[in-house]
Amino acid sequence: MRVLFSVQPATGHLQPLVPLCRQLAANGHEVKVVSAPSFVPAVASFGLEAEPLGLDWLRADAARFFRAAREMPAEARYIWVLTELYAGETVRRLLPDLERLAERWCPDLVIRDQMEFAAWLFAERHDIPHVSYGYGLGFQERDRRVAGPAIAERRREAGLAPDPELHSLFRHLRFEFAPACYRPAESRPIPTTRHIRYRPCDKRRGDRSPEWLGELGGRPLVVATLGTNYNRVPGLFELIIEALAALPVEVVVTSGDTRAPEDLGPLPRNVRAVSYVPLSELLPHADAIVCHAGFNTIMTAALAAVPIVLIPIESDQPLQAVRCEALGIGRSLARADLTVPGLREVVRDVLAEPGYRESMAAFRSEIEALPDLPEVATLLERLAEEGRLERA
Repeated sequence: MRVLFSVQPATGHLQPLVPLCRQLAANGHEVKVVSAPSFVPAVASFGLEAEPLGLDWLRADAARFFRAAREMPAEARYIWVLTELYAGETVRRLLPDLERLAERWCPDLVIRDQMEFAAWLFAERHDIPHVSYGYGLGFQERDRRVAGPAIAERRREAGLAPDPELHSLFRHLRFEFAPACYRPAESRPIPTTRHIRYRPCDKRRGDRSPEWLGELGGRPLVVATLGTNYNRVPGLFELIIEALAALPVEVVVTSGDTRAPEDLGPLPRNVRAVSYVPLSELLPHADAIVCHAGFNTIMTAALAAVPIVLIPIESDQPLQAVRCEALGIGRSLARADLTVPGLREVVRDVLAEPGYRESMAAFRSEIEALPDLPEVATLLERLAEEGRLERA
């Protein structure tokens, strides 16, 4: 079986599917990942075969590739990325490349990032079973309403029959890498959805565990990260560091590959800044994490049963922060209300109240009860062979 994975050029979109790619390859199937040329090294760093296709850009550095994104406020920039890039230029550029790829390597199954629509159109054209996968709370009703007209227009341009409700986006199967309890109660479920187990995959080829990890364990440890796309938000890391410096804790700040730790300036004695350490290795030592409400960070924290303090910035992060509070696994602070004393007090509360860690442990149990990779691979093999699945 040939399996095509199509992913937008963002680490947070790639990481959830890496273990599934590896499982299918271990089962003897041909696996190919397609993404933007500048993102191919990131895909290859996880040991996956990558094909550079479509528009060349990086989600973490959109402002460098697109002048229009440079001065936009966060919410306006997200809508622009959703409508003009995800549902616009990336589709126009990738779809012809997929057609050319199919002349020499035609897949039996297509699995696509929920924000990547060219692979959906390609699969619909060729009657290939297709799967979308969701991470976080993106592409909810609001996103579908905002991007729907552009997506429908791309379908018309592709010569396909109208689908005004866009049901065909999820025609065969949709994966969610999270338990059903993570979805907002008011969210309408997609009938073809299967919830599957999240497996963290943040250690890249060549990454080595730092020696100082073994030295942790004195005072409580608080980790601070802003992921791969938001580590250059002006002043945010600096505010977090100032808030944590006055607490009786040790702090590890991961600044990200695109921001040198030295850019953070002189650090308090209890703060260590590094470019990158896999959270799956760091969080088992931690007592709390402060982050941007990114999906992979939340799920990795859950699997370590580490309570979370969330500072949502854009995209689906505010929705995820609301869900985390509803589940009792952490607390959130809106950026508009963010102050050094306020953040310090919230972190102090999360460290002192055992209920947050207990709720996170319960959430971890929900994750671990979901179907794991071998079962998911069997489901995909059946879909490719039969062309359809009975709804769960």
